[in-house]
Amino acid sequence: MKKIVLGALVGAAAGYCIRKLQEQGKFDSISDKMHNFKYKAKRNANIAMDLAKSEAAYVKDKIGYNIEKGKESLDKLTSK
Repeated sequence: MKKIVLGALVGAAAGYCIRKLQEQGKFDSISDKMHNFKYKAKRNANIAMDLAKSEAAYVKDKIGYNIEKGKESLDKLTSK
């Protein structure tokens, strides 16, 4: 029973301290930093996705070009 009462007292004290720090605005900078982190992470994810799409399109075009070149070479060999 003592542990429960002690845990409740420690929890209440911690809650009171956190509330006082919040009223003083100590957590505002943390909120701003988290917002900036979220913005940068989202931006970097979009950049990576666009880069992957561009790379996939490039590889697709390169494969198509090589297939056509191979077909032309095969046609030249078979037409002789």
